[in-house]
Order: sequence, then structure tokens, then C-alpha cells
Amino acid sequence: MIYLAQPYRERKGSPKKTIRVLVADDSPVALAAVCSFLETLNAITVVGTALSGYELLQKAEHLEPDLVITDLRMPRMSGLECALHLREILPAVRIVVLTEMEGSFVRQACLESGADACVHKNHMPEDLVLTIRKLFPKVFEIS
Repeated sequence: MIYLAQPYRERKGSPKKTIRVLVADDSPVALAAVCSFLETLNAITVVGTALSGYELLQKAEHLEPDLVITDLRMPRMSGLECALHLREILPAVRIVVLTEMEGSFVRQACLESGADACVHKNHMPEDLVLTIRKLFPKVFEIS
């Protein structure tokens, strides 16, 4: 039996609810940039990072995040493959795939893999914030 994380968790010492986020990207620079940006948002706590799909799955099962943000293209296991596995081990987790690829086929492939959303890297950080707000509207109502 898999214990599923509650959709929202409280940050210690704070009455506000926060979104626990796990971020994966094979580029350490991109990973650091996304995490630095996310940490500026009061409603978000980055609980872990991963440089590969395998590391992402291992950490997700252990950390039980509310949200996983993953790069589409990673070596050995893509963000789409990760989304498929995440749906099996943590069905309630929200998944956002980041990509540099254009086209409706990319968005469709993301949704078919179980991702909740696909955000183009050229439209960050604005589209990422809008997407997170749509996925977790109650958290942003009180933050």
C-alpha cells in the first residue's frame, strides 16, 4: 500500500499552506534557475531536486511531493516516462513538464503520459506561475 501525501502541507512555523515541489532537469544550471525562482514564491517549498528520471522517481516515492516539475528531455528516462511511472506510484501528485519543443503534439504527448500541464521554457516564469496557480488554487487564495 502506498501512503499518499495530502494535497497541501503546512510549512513549519507558518500558518499558511505550502506546495511541496520536486524539480528534475539534467542541466544543473536550469535546475538551479527553476528552484531559485520557485523559492521566491511564498506558497512553495522545494523539497528536492533530481538530475535524471531515475533519481526523480526514487526521490518522489520517498518525499511524496504535491507537485513534480520535470524537464521533457532527460537522458535514459524522459519526463514523459517519468510522468507515466509517477501516476502509478503517486496518483495524486500534480505533474508539470517543461519543454523547449513547440507544437500541439508535444502538449498532447504530455497529457497522454499523465502530466497535468506542459510549459514551454521560453514562456517561463510567467506561464509556470499561472500553471501552478491553476493546479493549486486554494493555496494561492490564502497566501
